[in-house]
Amino acid sequence: MQLGFDVEKRTSLERADLSRKGAIDDVIVPLVEHINSQEMWYTTSSCSGRITVYCQDPHNSKKGCRWILVSHVSLKAPEIWSLLYAPGLPPEGYVFFKFEPFIIHVMCKTLEAAQSMLQVAVSLGFRNSGITVGKRDRIMLAVRSTHSLEAPVACNGKLLVDEEYVTHLVELANTKMAENLQRVDRFTKQLTSPDCKKSRKVLEPTKSHPTAQRNVNQQKAAEVTADYMLLTDDILPHLFS
Repeated sequence: MQLGFDVEKRTSLERADLSRKGAIDDVIVPLVEHINSQEMWYTTSSCSGRITVYCQDPHNSKKGCRWILVSHVSLKAPEIWSLLYAPGLPPEGYVFFKFEPFIIHVMCKTLEAAQSMLQVAVSLGFRNSGITVGKRDRIMLAVRSTHSLEAPVACNGKLLVDEEYVTHLVELANTKMAENLQRVDRFTKQLTSPDCKKSRKVLEPTKSHPTAQRNVNQQKAAEVTADYMLLTDDILPHLFS
């Protein structure tokens, strides 16, 4: 497991960025670099938070969506209203305005390493975070919060809202974005602080028979599930950003 983790980490970090943006969001570069510099962790996907306008395909929900706007910074209401009011809205399907908070997926060498970061994340308000123990005992931690926002603003080419409502949505999304970035900043500072590093007392891999260690991991995973949301295995990291 440990040798496999090291090989997978090196391969993952050398691989080209397959996200839509093709690069790490500037505001979380220090956080991502710190995590990847640690022996026990590496990141597989991340997004600092974003405001989007998109249209869902009404005929094929599995196909995905058409992105109309994606922004990782705050916006002004006239920008969104001009976008919606201008000709060219999709003639079919709903158009949504959405804010999504910060999310990061971290592969962890041991369950203890995952728990140490999870404790920091939950203490700072990322209460939708959780650990998945997947195939070949691969341990994935997802750090995320719950303060998202989504509302339909058009359907079949026609607006469902007026300019005042759009202004309200944008102001609310901007407020959530500011709160989101403050939380990310606190998470980065806490994770990189000397006190946090000293508190990681059990990050070294446990040396025991693979089967016995697998049983220990499964027992500990069950304990984690009692306190935190256990995420599913169907996360697709490359979809973020």
